[in-house]
Amino acid sequence: MLVLGVLIAAAFKFPVAISAVIVGIFAVFHGHAHGAEMPLAIGAVGYCLGFALGTALLHAMGLAGGMLLQQMNVNKLARFAGGAIAFGGIWLAMV
Repeated sequence: MLVLGVLIAAAFKFPVAISAVIVGIFAVFHGHAHGAEMPLAIGAVGYCLGFALGTALLHAMGLAGGMLLQQMNVNKLARFAGGAIAFGGIWLAMV
């Protein structure tokens, strides 16, 4: 969260290939964390399908929100949100 928030707040512009690599690295670690916390008493298929559906819905909402912010041309709001995300990452690292 900290790294992603800083990248958003600082409005870094990377080529698509580099952005895809950064997102892929975060995705691997994020997916591993959720897989490691899966309760043993439930079925893995249902758990994975639920996470996949939840992830798809969150990504769709994020894309829609990002496109809306681009159309509204509120770059300062997006950068403020990036700062809030970074501070959230700091808070999570400290608790």
